[in-house]
This record gives sequence, structure tokens and C-alpha cells, in this order.
Amino acid sequence: MDAAFQTCKSCGPTCATCESLQACKTCPIGFQLGATKCLNCARNQFIQGDTCVDCAANCLECSSATQCKVCAPGSELLSDGSCACAKDKFFDAATQNCV
Repeated sequence: MDAAFQTCKSCGPTCATCESLQACKTCPIGFQLGATKCLNCARNQFIQGDTCVDCAANCLECSSATQCKVCAPGSELLSDGSCACAKDKFFDAATQNCV
């Protein structure tokens, strides 16, 4: 609702409902709500404010920079939320695997 003109305006294509043109309240399917925007982040990203941020290198899915949910193949999810390769392996960024 545009208070000045008492007319309704579209929230925009990435908001299901909004408080204003700058602030989404809910998002359509496939999007997640950031601080004020609906975002479609990749699986290996998390939302920080209104931005998609990459997870740690050997983390495939995370909820924050320090909390991994799913580790890369060959990695183990540790109790502190980080991922670690087995003792005799290292993380190869090119293949995204522990080798």
C-alpha cells in the first residue's frame, strides 16, 4: 500500500508479501527471507543480512560461517560444526573432495 496515494503496489517478483517495496515479509517457494529481501542462495551458501555467503571450503551445506550441516565427500562433520578430512587426506579445492 502506497500511503501517499492510497493505492496498492506489487511487492516485486521475489516477495510473496511485503511491508513496503524495500521489505519482504514472506517469500515464494524456493526463496528464503534475509533481513529484508527474499534470496535464492545456492546449497553451499547461507544468508547473512541480505546477502548469500559461501560456506567453508569443505562444507556443502551450512547455517553460518562456522556451522556446517553437510560436509564434502570424505570429510567428517565434527561436534563444533566444522568439517575435517581423515588424518591421511587433505581437501582438494579443485575436486571439492578430501583426497
